[in-house]
Amino acid sequence: MSIIRPKNAYPNVKYFESIEILNQFDIIRKNLVKKNFHIDPNYLTKENIAEIIIQLVHLQEDLLGQQSNKQITRIPMKCFLDFHETGALYLIILGCFQYNNWKNLNLTIYSRHEIIKLFEYLQKLLIEQHILTFPRCYLHSNIDKNLQIQLKTIIEKHHGTVVEYEQDAGHIIYPLLNENQRNIQIELEIEKREHNYRLHYWFYPDSFDIWLSNIDDEESDKRHETFPRIWHITANWILDTDLFNEWMNEEDYQIDKNLVGSFLVFRYPFEK
Repeated sequence: MSIIRPKNAYPNVKYFESIEILNQFDIIRKNLVKKNFHIDPNYLTKENIAEIIIQLVHLQEDLLGQQSNKQITRIPMKCFLDFHETGALYLIILGCFQYNNWKNLNLTIYSRHEIIKLFEYLQKLLIEQHILTFPRCYLHSNIDKNLQIQLKTIIEKHHGTVVEYEQDAGHIIYPLLNENQRNIQIELEIEKREHNYRLHYWFYPDSFDIWLSNIDDEESDKRHETFPRIWHITANWILDTDLFNEWMNEEDYQIDKNLVGSFLVFRYPFEK
């Protein structure tokens, strides 16, 4: 299966306005109104929530996307797809109301500076609730020294940490892949909702994922459901995080740690 991937990370409006997703928003809406008496239940509808999320995702692409000056790191797309009653999406909507006591959540009326400050506030809220966390990385000694310096700068820029000892890390970083190992397009099926499939592109962030219908289930490769306690991944994971201004999926960059020597043995994301 080969599908032309999108060139940007603007929101899929049809997805967020679908009946199934609106029903998920309604669960969050009821919980917000129940626990936060300052929120007007007549104003906050499931359609309002869809509109707010669409605006936030769109503004993230405009102000924090690959072509922006990347003042802060993007909020991961998975936060906008967390439909738990008090999960990331709940906190994001709550934070929009709390920030400067905004009453009008038509975000298009606010300045670029104000929206950046809103994203900073939302990130702080997600971090305080331990929903948004950042990696602790160990840079393998095989990595070129100059590249190590560059990687350390990028990791810290995006709020990660470089640790001195391997046993303190959740991510072990190895040298770069060669271009031949990257010049391949793979789409992974990572979620199914009724007749719709969310497809993820290898070496692209979650914000580039797309929803399609009528996909042959046998044709699409599937992402693993379980993940390792410690990731062994190539340095491309760090460089691509800086390129897209969004923490990338570790699974796209995994290597076989048992075969690391003078060259890297890359693991395809769907290999067991």
